[in-house]
Amino acid sequence: MKKHVEDMYSVLGGKVEREALEKELNLFVGQYKVSIPSAKRSIVKKFGGDPDALSIGVEKSIGEISAGEGSVDVSGRVVFATPREITASGEKKRILSGLIEDSTGSMSFTIWDYASDDVSRGDLIAFRNAYTTSYREKPQLNVSSKSRFWVREKASDWKREAKKIKDIQPNESNVLFEGKIISVAARTINSKGEEKEIHYGLVGDETKTVRFTAWKDFGLDKGSVVRVEGAYSRERNGELQLNFSEKSVVEKLVDREIGSVARFGVPRVCKVSELREGMGNLTVTGRIVSVSRKEIEVQGQTKSMFSGVLADETGKVSFTGWRDFEFKEGDTIRITGGYVRSWKGVPQLKFDDKSEVTLAEKEIKVTAGSSSIYAIDALEERGGAMDASVTATIIEVRQGTGLIFRCPQCKRTLKLGECRTHGPVDGIADFRVRLVVDDGTGSLFANLNRELSETITGYTLESVRKRTEQTLSQETVVAEISSKVLFRTMRLTGNVFSDDFGLNLFASTAEFVVPEVKQRAVVLFQEAIQTLGM
Repeated sequence: MKKHVEDMYSVLGGKVEREALEKELNLFVGQYKVSIPSAKRSIVKKFGGDPDALSIGVEKSIGEISAGEGSVDVSGRVVFATPREITASGEKKRILSGLIEDSTGSMSFTIWDYASDDVSRGDLIAFRNAYTTSYREKPQLNVSSKSRFWVREKASDWKREAKKIKDIQPNESNVLFEGKIISVAARTINSKGEEKEIHYGLVGDETKTVRFTAWKDFGLDKGSVVRVEGAYSRERNGELQLNFSEKSVVEKLVDREIGSVARFGVPRVCKVSELREGMGNLTVTGRIVSVSRKEIEVQGQTKSMFSGVLADETGKVSFTGWRDFEFKEGDTIRITGGYVRSWKGVPQLKFDDKSEVTLAEKEIKVTAGSSSIYAIDALEERGGAMDASVTATIIEVRQGTGLIFRCPQCKRTLKLGECRTHGPVDGIADFRVRLVVDDGTGSLFANLNRELSETITGYTLESVRKRTEQTLSQETVVAEISSKVLFRTMRLTGNVFSDDFGLNLFASTAEFVVPEVKQRAVVLFQEAIQTLGM
């Protein structure tokens, strides 16, 4: 809890004692069963602070960062760091280049004005307001004069831990892992006009087995356990592959045993609700809810891409197919050899020329307009979902509720009369409601369009515009809406996405419901009896 208390203490400018904040947080989380993010927002608001200024939870993991981002906050352990001098615009500058890693991946970094000597191998270092560029098709972190960094934790006899193979992400560099050589063979290839012998095969541990390529002869033997430092990873047809470069260090571990190695290429049969980012070699059966075809250019060739929505009795998922696809809406199909990638946290099913798509023997019936019911913690675990239904209590009406103006071209919300894409424009008036809801297992942000906002509040766009013009402020409208909806139970349905700030539900339906107090009380009583062992 300490980091969350410090986060609130900082936002409130030290006006409230840490002990008081910790007591409040324990009360919300322990007694009221409110999730930590919701509890922090409520506490900060209670003491007159800005909940949107909270920072814990905004920091990204390395695996979430892509090239071309600005204002990046990230922390990682320094794998190596090398200071050097360069000449820029006729002036000498001292920079620091190196590599950081966390549990999700690794990333090279450059501090472009490095005046100290306080960063060492193994240090846990934090970056704020950095930006990323692309180098060799991988994101690289850059720290400018507008950024800041500091050492969170100095290394003390730090030893780099080997990763489990299942935790290695595509496009990582300087990877350290231990694995058992399942198979190995050699062949000669032509590289840059020269013949070169490479070694390839399978390597695995208890968690996963993958293909590997060694770009020099490391004396690998079938059955031996090796420790590899300086490997790099790539993705091919949805599969992770490891590469040992000529600079990699490969050590045979005579005393290390890996008894039960994960099998390679075993198809996994999954329901739609079980799909998660990074899964590969899947078999999924579902009914086509919608499908469309699009012709696109890939490396100078025209390819057909099929996309749509697939559903089974557990949920719905978007799919993209990079192969001939003769099936139509309403068909029940079986996809073998599919894999999962996420977009805004929501799993999406992919398949290509190496996958097999056939008509299923048994038809799956999906009720039109049906949605899948989720607890919020289940949505947090899977990163989001399509057409999800959530029943939760409204605990906050967020800023940004009320009258807004949108760009007539892209429909984005204007800020001070400007669209971030199209610049100054004459905006179109709109009315929205933004909520924070909590179901006891977690919380999420809910976004309601004009139609739903008018339905649940009783206001219209015109009445909101008039009220805002009368008071010259949105605060009155937010307060009046809060008095109508706070602490009421609502059933929301829509697509749920995730970002750095948490889950966002974009509602397609919203209605107030009467909570089933008696049923809930019985469940709580039974849980209490079990806990007490009575």
